[in-house]
Amino acid sequence: MKSQGPIVPSDSLASLRELFIGIPHLAKVFSILPQLRLVIDSNIIISDLIWLTQKRQKEFARTSLQEVITSGTVIAFAPNKLREEIEEHLPRLAVEKGIPIENLRKEWIEYQKYLRFCESKQLAGESERQIVDPDDLPFIYLYGYVGAAAVVSRDHHILAMGAPTVKLDVIIHLRNYARQKVLK
Repeated sequence: MKSQGPIVPSDSLASLRELFIGIPHLAKVFSILPQLRLVIDSNIIISDLIWLTQKRQKEFARTSLQEVITSGTVIAFAPNKLREEIEEHLPRLAVEKGIPIENLRKEWIEYQKYLRFCESKQLAGESERQIVDPDDLPFIYLYGYVGAAAVVSRDHHILAMGAPTVKLDVIIHLRNYARQKVLK
């Protein structure tokens, strides 16, 4: 049976990255990637909240997105509008999924610690875009404002309005990267 090696949480990558900031040569030797700035869409948070309240089997388990944020691989931004959207959807989710509203609210309060909430404004000089869904504009504006690599979303309107998107499979690859880097 092949040994998996020591179990080291990917969270350790954040402290390794901090160490390497002062010693750039070490960062190259260990191939530590820079942090990715990503804007997180509401649909991703809702999926994570459902998993955390309904499917999680171990109390300490986290979602892949939470893990890559904690590892320092991703800096997750969200427009202030996201808070409103999530709060608005919690009662509906509770009924549809049969999850006690208190559990959803508790997880949402905890989840917010992973996100950097920002005001999202259209950048001066930013070209006008075709507006497909005005509700998505805060995510698109924030993408430009913070210089994010993409918006993590399943919403095709965001891409149609000019912001690149990535799906959760990219987050899983980043999670695996963080885990592997800690073990090297």
